[in-house]
Amino acid sequence: MRSDWIERAGLFIGFTLLPVVSVYATRSAATFLSVSALLLAVARMAADGSARPLLSEFGRSARRPLGLSLLAFAAVAVLSLAWSPAPLRAWDEALRLAGSIVLVLAWCVVIRRVPTERIWPYLAVGVALGAAACAYELLAPVGLRTILTRETATWNLNRPVMIVSVLASALFVISAHDRSPRRMVVSVALAALAFGVAAISESQSTDLFWLAFVPATLFAAIFARRGTIVIGVLMGVALLMIPFAVPWVADRLRPLLDAAPLANYVRESHALLRLDIWRGFAEALPARPFTGWGIASERFMKHADGSGRPLVPYAHPHSLPIQLWLDFGLVGVLVALSVLAATFRRILALPPRQGALAAGLLAALFAVWSVSHGAWQEWWLALIALSFGTLIAARAGPAPPSLR
Repeated sequence: MRSDWIERAGLFIGFTLLPVVSVYATRSAATFLSVSALLLAVARMAADGSARPLLSEFGRSARRPLGLSLLAFAAVAVLSLAWSPAPLRAWDEALRLAGSIVLVLAWCVVIRRVPTERIWPYLAVGVALGAAACAYELLAPVGLRTILTRETATWNLNRPVMIVSVLASALFVISAHDRSPRRMVVSVALAALAFGVAAISESQSTDLFWLAFVPATLFAAIFARRGTIVIGVLMGVALLMIPFAVPWVADRLRPLLDAAPLANYVRESHALLRLDIWRGFAEALPARPFTGWGIASERFMKHADGSGRPLVPYAHPHSLPIQLWLDFGLVGVLVALSVLAATFRRILALPPRQGALAAGLLAALFAVWSVSHGAWQEWWLALIALSFGTLIAARAGPAPPSLR
């Protein structure tokens, strides 16, 4: 009985509290996911009467293709300090990325025995409360967030708006697989609410997420296994080719974006600036194509003329494929492709309907990951674990009578 309540507390913190607290503390997602994972692990150990079964399962997961490839990527991140232009200052970035990867793997282990039927109410309440909190902060003359943080710019809500939308889509995927009419109606209503919040926010990344999620999910659902494979192949091609296609695309896209019909939207969306950022970092890749510049190198890359000027005057590439090539080169890309292959191997092992819907969600996450956010930000990696990781790891279907 005690393990049951500990598990409930873990689910509440991860699926209900996280999307609400993120509205007021946007970088708290990794912390709340860690606490949730810890409580679920304690509940599991209490139920088993020992830590040995859980540790054995973690060891088995680490030896499977997905676990091995994730840990290999964490190792590449740490090893890249050896060729980083500022290894001492980049050390914390390497440890944070490695820690985030271990957290993702640990979450997939501790959530494995939890049935989706038990997750559903905690996630539904979290999405509803998170969406309501975001809407209030966006529409109120003076929001609670402004009082607590003294931040008045509404773009500071872009991350919590994204969190609510991604979790709403995960709720929809769980409901569609479980085929409960009542839960499906609720999940669609909450998805519509999350979409509405995204529409009134300044988060264009969340708009892109929905724009990608709907067609990708439909495509994967219609074509099932073949559609899932196509999505995986396209993601792999994007990882390989986007950085090298950017200069060519930028030259041809800029005149179109400068055209009068699009000028106002382009100015508001900072599309031209984003093209400049991508091109700047992409042009630095040929200097170190095999190993990259090392993790967090974008902060420390300097011109070779000795002036001390930054090689690219921007904080980070805002693109996973470019960041991947920049930090770890071909070595890191090959390891990332092994992660991708192992992930889709896991997706294809799921029931066809569940796997197709999970692939659609991953495609939408990848679309945002490719054009927005810092690739290794902890809150973003925690969100991927909480949404997509839960879909591929949690036990689909109803809870046993003792857990209802």
